[in-house]
Amino acid sequence: MSPNRKADLQRKLAMAPIPKPPAGLAERIKSEIPQHLLVDARKERERLSRSIAFNLRVAASIILLIGSVYLALRVMTMKDLDRTAMEVPKNVTVMPKAPAPAAAPARVAEAAPPPVVLRKSAPAPKPAAEPKRERARREEAVAGGGSATGIAAPAAPAAAPPPPVAESISVTAAAPQAVADAAPRAAAKVSGGLLSEANAETFSYAPAMLFDIAIPRSGAPLEGQALIQHFAAPGEAPDALRVDAEAAAFQEKTLLRVSVDTPEVEHAEGGSRPPIGADATLDVAFDDDAVVSHRTLAGTTHASAAALPSGTSVTALYQIELKPGLSHRATIATVTLRYRSVADGKEHVVPQKLRVSDVRAWRYASRRMKGTSLGAALVYRFEPAETIAERARAAGLDELAEIAEKR
Repeated sequence: MSPNRKADLQRKLAMAPIPKPPAGLAERIKSEIPQHLLVDARKERERLSRSIAFNLRVAASIILLIGSVYLALRVMTMKDLDRTAMEVPKNVTVMPKAPAPAAAPARVAEAAPPPVVLRKSAPAPKPAAEPKRERARREEAVAGGGSATGIAAPAAPAAAPPPPVAESISVTAAAPQAVADAAPRAAAKVSGGLLSEANAETFSYAPAMLFDIAIPRSGAPLEGQALIQHFAAPGEAPDALRVDAEAAAFQEKTLLRVSVDTPEVEHAEGGSRPPIGADATLDVAFDDDAVVSHRTLAGTTHASAAALPSGTSVTALYQIELKPGLSHRATIATVTLRYRSVADGKEHVVPQKLRVSDVRAWRYASRRMKGTSLGAALVYRFEPAETIAERARAAGLDELAEIAEKR
């Protein structure tokens, strides 16, 4: 046996035996493992079942919501269709519109209706007077039962009436005018001694008031509210409906102007101005947090109008007193114009706000604001007429200056 082999055997024999683990070591190790690290198949199945059930409930709720919305839209659509069907009469049949025939070129004189000629029979002439000799002979024959020969004399045949004389009554209608520059008067003449002449002036409808403000008329005396509206008119008509609001300091007062201007619409000369809107309301709401008091110099704070005529301008004017120490962003008033457009039939809203920063000094005010303010100053005697005339001359309002000098 080699020395190495022998030494190895001795070392192995000298080693102590490995002790056995104590009883219950495995159970103690398992008990020390945290519970959340253990995998329980039953609990995992329960948790998965709960998760699936929750997802199914969410999906069912979404499907129910979508179905309810679809059903509501369907019911509303059916109601609208039923209401439309009830509004249309049963005996009305909608036929497709036939294309308009091409208009044949014709002159206005040729299109005029021909004169109507009526024939009136003259009264029948009276029978000619019978001679006295013949009448006496006939009476003697009747009284004696006959003539001298015993035969009754035959009555003389009545003279044939002359043919009736026809009297001509001619009714002439004037040819319709097809051009815009028609004559301002239309005359209808009836000859034959019945009517001498009937003249009809052109009819023009123009409302006298708009938003409780008198619409200025040409030729009217410039007094009172008419004077204010005259000098509050715009320099030129706008291209579209416009709400123009402006505030300016006048002496120790603050004046607020609200103007509504409608555009011009082409129409026949002398005819009525067609409206551009209907069911209009104008509201001017002052902010109590910024305005101490206000006084109406022209117009009102709330007004309505059945129609908005084209080519018309009205102005409302207010004298306001502001609270001291206001912020530049503070709102003074809110102007709101509502109307239903004739062009599209829709309701339109035109809002506009005025803030403290919008109040201008007198020298920076517009020409329109100066004319309106000086007109109101002349009407309400804010200043002497001489002072108003000087201010008007300086602003280039010579017409207003001449009116003030005559006061």
